[in-house]
Parts: sequence; C-alpha cells; structure tokens
Amino acid sequence: MDKKPNVTEVEIYLIAKVKELRIQRGISQSQLAHLLDAPIYKLELLELKRALIKLRSLESKILVSIKDDPNKFIVLTETDSLGETYRYKIILKEYLTAFRLLDGSWKLSNPECKFEKRKRVSDNVTEVLDRNIKLNRGFENIKHALNVVGNNSELFDIITSEGLVLRTYL
Repeated sequence: MDKKPNVTEVEIYLIAKVKELRIQRGISQSQLAHLLDAPIYKLELLELKRALIKLRSLESKILVSIKDDPNKFIVLTETDSLGETYRYKIILKEYLTAFRLLDGSWKLSNPECKFEKRKRVSDNVTEVLDRNIKLNRGFENIKHALNVVGNNSELFDIITSEGLVLRTYL
C-alpha cells in the first residue's frame, strides 16, 4: 500500500508557481521573444516579477532537528476542561519545521511522532501512551480526550523544545 505524501499549502503554491514560470519561460523563449516591447510580453514579465516577489516572501525554518539526536523530543502542555494540566512527551521521527505563508502567518509541519507518555502535573501520575502518529492527529486526539477546543496554530505556544516555546524560534 503506497503512502500518499503530505502536501502542504506552501508546496501546492510552489508547484503552481513553478508551472506558471514554465509557461512564462515558454512564452519568453518563443520566436517572438525579440518583441519584448509588445504589450503581451510586458504583462507577462510584470506577472513574473510579482510571482518572484511573492516567492521570496516564503520562508521555512527547522525548529527542532533530529539529525544529531534521533530521540529528540518536544513537550506539549494542555489543560483539560476541568483545569487539570497534562504534559505530553513526544519523540520526533522527522524534523519539526515552520513555514511562513504568503499572508505572513506561520504554519507548523506535521511530522511523524511517537507520543510516548503523558504526565498529570498536579500529582505527577504518568501514563504510557506509546503511539506513533502524526503531530496534528495526535493533537486532535488530545483535544478530544481532554474535552478542549482550539486550533493547530496554538501549537506554537503550547509545545516546548529544550524549555522554550516554539514561537521563540521564529
């Protein structure tokens, strides 16, 4: 069974822009390319310039690398609907990366992880989870189990690596 690749919005945008650039390259290399003063070519060149400016605004940052430590972990802290706080130890199986989108916001990658254990902060009771799952799906499961609402953009503020929240790495 083939596993479908995880395609992010950034990758979809980049694929679309590469296709546009190929089309525009084909136009600019046509037999009429010496007529760059023609209005159609001016419009195409201006569109190409705008696309390149947008592409330059895209950015990615590796927030947590597993290159030197295959057991690198992050900690997700969440509070349930009754006010009890839990800390989840999550071992990363892939790099944890942030992508800057065209609107300037950041989106977190969805790496494969091992949700190893959770600890209830009030009494230090630890529960072994031992589940391999994607980060976003694991977070959805946590929200469901703790009866909380929220969105995945808050992960930047509730996940820590080496004691710092992810947002500080941006």
